[in-house]
Formats: sequence, C-alpha cells, structure tokens
Amino acid sequence: MRKRASWHRVLETGESYLKARMPVDARTRQPAGVLHGGVSVVLAETLDSWAGSLVGKPEKHPDVGQEINANHVRAVSDGCVYGVARLLHLGRTSHVAKANHTVAVRRR
Repeated sequence: MRKRASWHRVLETGESYLKARMPVDARTRQPAGVLHGGVSVVLAETLDSWAGSLVGKPEKHPDVGQEINANHVRAVSDGCVYGVARLLHLGRTSHVAKANHTVAVRRR
C-alpha cells in the first residue's frame, strides 16, 4: 500500500495554540475551482482537536468535536490557507477552542 502525504502541515505549537498550513489545490477545491468549505471546516476541527490533545489527556478523554460553526467570508482559488487554533477555555472534561484561517496568495 502506498503511503499518502498529508494535505496539511503543522507549523508551530505553543502552550495554548497550534498553527498549520493547508494547500489550496486539486485535493481541496470544489468543482467551481475554489477551496471547498467543508475542507476549511475539517482543518478547523482537526486543529482544535490537536490543540486540545496537547494540553489534555487524550488517553483518558479523547479530543473530539462537540459543535462547530463556520463562516466563509471569501473564496480562495490558489495558494495556502493558514489555520490557528487557540484554546479559549480548558475544563476538566471539555474545552473550547477557536480556529481562524488566513489566506496567502491569490483570491477569487
């Protein structure tokens, strides 16, 4: 079985945040040629869960999403999207994180 490369890359971690980069290419575009909104949500959910696992105890309480909300403000057709997840509240059995995306390169 051929190993597939990850479509996102963690760039930086801190005490209460995680930053990653995701390309906008054929794997992440919708048929209209722009970044698929669902892929943006996947990036946010992934970063939030990973950020939580850095400070939590994933072996005892796995980090999974409970609720997510997304607003897609502008379309992106090429380049990279950068996501940063920041922990806003860390509780005993749950936490709240916020993920923001920024864009590098061309917009449509």
